[in-house]
Amino acid sequence: MFTVFKYPGTSISTVIPFPTPPGSPAERSETAAKRVELVDRVATMKAAELKQITGLASDKISVDWINPDAGVGITHRVGMNVFRRMREGSRILQVDDVGVVSIPWIKASFTALTELKKRWGGGITLVWSLVRVEGRSGDNPEVAAAWRDMVSEGSPIERIIIVQNFEHLGSTAPEWNIDEPVQVVYPSTLDDVVDQVAEVHRTEGQSD
Repeated sequence: MFTVFKYPGTSISTVIPFPTPPGSPAERSETAAKRVELVDRVATMKAAELKQITGLASDKISVDWINPDAGVGITHRVGMNVFRRMREGSRILQVDDVGVVSIPWIKASFTALTELKKRWGGGITLVWSLVRVEGRSGDNPEVAAAWRDMVSEGSPIERIIIVQNFEHLGSTAPEWNIDEPVQVVYPSTLDDVVDQVAEVHRTEGQSD
């Protein structure tokens, strides 16, 4: 495919070829389809969802501490996301998914999780509650690489519990490209799983 440009005042035509995009035609078609899907998602988002994504795109995301020593309840906020301690005296933290995770967001989250690990005396169990289908898309090599760099000397996370609030096609867990243990549960079993983890934390605290 090419375009012919004729320079004013001359009879010379110059053929300028368009560069060929990388990948096979099928791959290029898939990329275009993904872009269209992304535009459709943004166009149909509610105001609160759009505000959330706008916040994630910022490079000025920071930790807003509410009460890091709360026995139960809100401990802090990162961007638009509120983190809550789920059980008295446990190291279990819950947050609703954001759908899109940026490097500034995970840097701020790492800072907060590291501080809570120090305060609470051990690794954090992060309960990640998926509230939109978009939250399942976890294959982001740049974000995964940034997280691995940050946790190269030890992760503040003990485990991640993913709560699926909807049925996914297939039964496999999302691909998160991280080293922390990941467990996938449904809302109906979440309380039982959290109670078990809280009991482990309580027993550990008694043995110290």
